[in-house]
Amino acid sequence: MDILIVDNGTEHLSELEKILSQHNVSVISKEKLNATVVEKHDLLILSGSIQSPVMEKPEIYAKEIAIIQNSTKPIIGICMGFEIIAYAFGAELRELPFKEESLMEIKVVNNDSIFTQDTYKVEERHRWVVTSVVKPLVAIATSKDGIEAIKHEGKNIYGFQFHPEIFDNNNEGAEIFVKLLEKLSPVNTI
Repeated sequence: MDILIVDNGTEHLSELEKILSQHNVSVISKEKLNATVVEKHDLLILSGSIQSPVMEKPEIYAKEIAIIQNSTKPIIGICMGFEIIAYAFGAELRELPFKEESLMEIKVVNNDSIFTQDTYKVEERHRWVVTSVVKPLVAIATSKDGIEAIKHEGKNIYGFQFHPEIFDNNNEGAEIFVKLLEKLSPVNTI
């Protein structure tokens, strides 16, 4: 699969590339993103970020928001990418009083073929949480902090608040991520 990673300034780019090593991967900065580049790939992944949150500076992420709202390509958002997807479809986000950096249990609340069990332990590294979503988004997993995974009702758009690419602390998020990659593979979507 040809995958385009939009690097929002993640500290975990090398880990993300490693988990995608079975695929053809290209990386682009959010500033260079455009619809023409997206169309050349099978899948778009929006990375996490240590930069400004989407709630404070949505204009920084305007190109990603437009792609999310208008593209027919499959999209996966991780951490900040998840928050950008949620924001693009009108979800509520709030800032935590601290940065969440821990292994956290998430619970599946709407089944999807990417899940093989009811709960998972996943690696968290974020300051913002999605507290509610509206159609066309559906919450598919939650934690004590809020919504942890979302999907779009009619498009192949998914988002994870957690970091599946981090292999510390027995993180089970990679299992979910790999199942989603299999589901979104062009071979499986025909």
